[in-house]
Amino acid sequence: MGKKKHQNDFFFFMLEKRSEVEKRVGRVVTMAELPGLLYTDWKALPEEEKRKYKNMRGDKRANEKFDCRGIPLADLQQEEEKKKRKIEEMRSYIANNVSMLHSGNALHCGKFYIVCTSYYVLTEEGQYVPAEIGLVQFSLQRGITKEFHVILKPVIPLSYGYMAQVYSDANHMLLDEENTSGEEKDDVAVALKQFVQEENNRLPLLYTLEEEMLQADAILSGICGPDYYSVYSLDQLFQHLYSVTFVDNPIPLSIATDMLTHCSLDYHPSLPCGWHQMYQKDAGRYCSLSCAKRWVFHICDNMKLLDTFGIKPQEGKHLPHPIPAFGIVVDVPRHTFKDCSLESRGASNSRVDRSYVDGASSQPWQAVNSSGSRSKGMQNKPMPEQNDVGFSFTRKTKVEAAPTGAPARAPARLKGSWSNAVASSSPRAPTMAASFSASSVDTSCEDDFPALGARNGFSGNSWNSPSHKRGQKKK
Repeated sequence: MGKKKHQNDFFFFMLEKRSEVEKRVGRVVTMAELPGLLYTDWKALPEEEKRKYKNMRGDKRANEKFDCRGIPLADLQQEEEKKKRKIEEMRSYIANNVSMLHSGNALHCGKFYIVCTSYYVLTEEGQYVPAEIGLVQFSLQRGITKEFHVILKPVIPLSYGYMAQVYSDANHMLLDEENTSGEEKDDVAVALKQFVQEENNRLPLLYTLEEEMLQADAILSGICGPDYYSVYSLDQLFQHLYSVTFVDNPIPLSIATDMLTHCSLDYHPSLPCGWHQMYQKDAGRYCSLSCAKRWVFHICDNMKLLDTFGIKPQEGKHLPHPIPAFGIVVDVPRHTFKDCSLESRGASNSRVDRSYVDGASSQPWQAVNSSGSRSKGMQNKPMPEQNDVGFSFTRKTKVEAAPTGAPARAPARLKGSWSNAVASSSPRAPTMAASFSASSVDTSCEDDFPALGARNGFSGNSWNSPSHKRGQKKK
């Protein structure tokens, strides 16, 4: 086992200045990078100040344990305790704030800031390269009142270009060579501070999904400075809002998260930013502004504003704008088959071929050409063709000869079929075997499927088959 290396004065200098370097650079700095960043400062340091680090050789700190990155384990433990205290403070603040608004009948007047962030790439050191920020201000009474959206200029670290491109193609699609343009960090910081201003001598809190809190905190700290904004859990905020409003039906945190992330509005065309609407419509669900708006609309929808607070939801504020209907009405031509049976033609308005009835031909499958005559020698069973209403043909019943000496059996009765089946849009007309009008269909299923016949224009019911009756098993 090798002899343990002795720490020199410069080593303790690096440990002390490490936090300052990370704040200045805006990311986590490894021990291997510190010598290159602090060597100039160490050379410029007066000898009087260097003595302090010489005396640290025999200090207690020199005997501390470090992890593989050179970070003292005591500092890591302090960081964990700091995170736990921050989480407890967040929970306590959200609960007290919502309770105070509810007790003062001002729950619908409270203003909240909802933020969503995205990044180009996440490095191995834990650095987020910011890509997009979407921020909205809303209240239950007025809905969304202000919006903020910005796309940042892609500054990809060396050797991370491929990872950034793969992540972009799978998510926000912002790394488009032709259309990508972004703002500088300094300009974004100024715009953010103008949008979110102090209220009562303090900055308001920003809320995002609990699983994205670390990402949003790191991105905002890298743009506006460490701990400039406090990012809290939107899941816990909505959970308390819902639970104090519907006291008899409180929800756990997991249900609140499911309500916020419901997929019903993921591809709504009016929610993404202008860039995504113009260049990447299919990636609109990953737009940061779209995400922030969806969370607000889901909150307003689940809070039942009209029934609970008497607030009528407004389009664009409490719910998205309706999707405009566009297009023209086109008369699609349909193939009609010749009906040689005048009686059945007059009895029903069906467009199916009725020239074949039981006993009309010895061929169970036979085609009818455009002139009405039957084609000879075509006995192949046709493939079923189906349209939006149902099957457009019915197979002719085939009666098999009974064995010698066996009692004669009655022919199997026809299975029910669509009496008003619409002709298929296929160029090849389906072959017809046997059909019947709606008046000949057994109407024993009317109570089970009342809407089926009405939708398809039946005068009777859909079909007669014991297997389709409710509560009966197939035999």
